[in-house]
Amino acid sequence: MAKHNEPTAEDIQAYYKRQETRYGNQSRLDGWMLDMYLQENLISAKAPDKAGTQVTRVKSGLAGLTVDQDTNVLSGRMRIHVTPRGGDEHAEKLEAFIGGSFNVMEEEDPVRDPVIQDLRIFGRCASLGPIPDPKLWGDDELQKLTEEMADTDDPDEFKEKDKAVTEFKRDNFPIVWQHIPADSFKPSFKRGRELAKCVWVKKMYRDDVEAEFGDVLDDKDKGDEIEVLEYVDQYWCKTVLNVSSPKGVRSWEHGMKVAGRRVVPVAFEEVDRLPANKLGWIWKGALFHVRGGLEAIDETLTDIRTNIREYTQSPIVVKHNAEARSQLEGWPVTAVVEKGGQLNLLIDEEVGRAGVPEMNPAAYNFLGLMKGFVDQVATNRPAL
Repeated sequence: MAKHNEPTAEDIQAYYKRQETRYGNQSRLDGWMLDMYLQENLISAKAPDKAGTQVTRVKSGLAGLTVDQDTNVLSGRMRIHVTPRGGDEHAEKLEAFIGGSFNVMEEEDPVRDPVIQDLRIFGRCASLGPIPDPKLWGDDELQKLTEEMADTDDPDEFKEKDKAVTEFKRDNFPIVWQHIPADSFKPSFKRGRELAKCVWVKKMYRDDVEAEFGDVLDDKDKGDEIEVLEYVDQYWCKTVLNVSSPKGVRSWEHGMKVAGRRVVPVAFEEVDRLPANKLGWIWKGALFHVRGGLEAIDETLTDIRTNIREYTQSPIVVKHNAEARSQLEGWPVTAVVEKGGQLNLLIDEEVGRAGVPEMNPAAYNFLGLMKGFVDQVATNRPAL
C-alpha cells in the first residue's frame, strides 16, 4: 500500500491486531497499574480460621495518593502567549482567540486533566489535535441554511438565515482536541520517536453507534458494545467499526504539515520509559516501583482485619468450685453466663476472659517498615 493511499477498513483492522500483539505485555502492565489506582488489583490474604468468616480487603488508598499528588502539582491553568511581530494588539487578539478555543474544545470532552492522569498512571499520554474536523461544518443543516441564504432576495430573511448560520458555526466549533486513552493507544514510529501512524480503540454502546453513524451494523454484529477503532497516519484520519466485517464509518484527509512535511496530528509524550527488557514492558507510571510494597501493605492490613473480625470478643471463662456446688441444694453444677443475665458465684469462684489468637507482632513491624519504604520511594514528597 503506497503511503498516500487511503487505507481500507480491513487494512486498519489488520494493523490493530498486529499492534495488539506488539503491545500485549505493556497492556497487561497498564492494566495492573490502573487496577492499583482503582484499588481493584488482586492481593493474597490469609485464609480465615473459622468457616463462614468473610475476608474483606482493606484498601489503604496509598496508590491513589501517590498518583493524585503528582497530578495536582502538574495541573493548573494554561496560559497562551503569542510573541508579537510588530504591534501588540494583534498578538493580544490571537492570545484571546487561542485561549478561548482551547476552552471551547474541552467543554464536552476534557483533555488536560485526563492527559496528566495518564502521564502518572501509565507513564505516557496522547491527544489528537488540535486539528480541523470538516464534518462539524460539513453538515446537511448548515448546507441547507447557506443555500436558503443564497436563494433569498428578502433582506430580512437573509439576515435571519445569516444569523442562523453564525449560531450554527458558534455551536459547532470546527477544530477538535481530544484525549486519547494512553492504555489503548498503539503507535508506530519512524526517525527514532516520531509518530508514523497509530491506532486506538474505544467501546461504544450499540445505540450510540447507530445514533452517530447511522444504520451501519448488521444483524450478525451482536452485543451491546461495539469496538470502534480510531486510526491516524500522516495523511488520513479514519474511524472503523471493529466487527466481523470491519466497516469504515468516517474518513478525511487532515492535511497537517510541519515545515512543509506531512505529520501525524497526534501529540504523544512519554516520561517514564523503561530500558529494553525481556518482559516487553516499555513505559512505567508512578506506581511501578512501589507496586510490591503497596500490595504488601494492603495484604497485611487485610490479615489484621480478618483476625479482628474472627475474634472480636474474648470468650468468658468461669473458674468453678465443683465440690462445693455439688453439696449445695439448688445450685447448678456449672455456672452459665448469659448476656444481660445474673450470675451467682461462690466465694472462691472467678469469672474472666480467655485469650484469643493474636497477630504476630512482626506484622505490625512489617507494616511500619513497608510504609517507610513506600514513603521514601513514592508517597512522601516534602517538595510537593
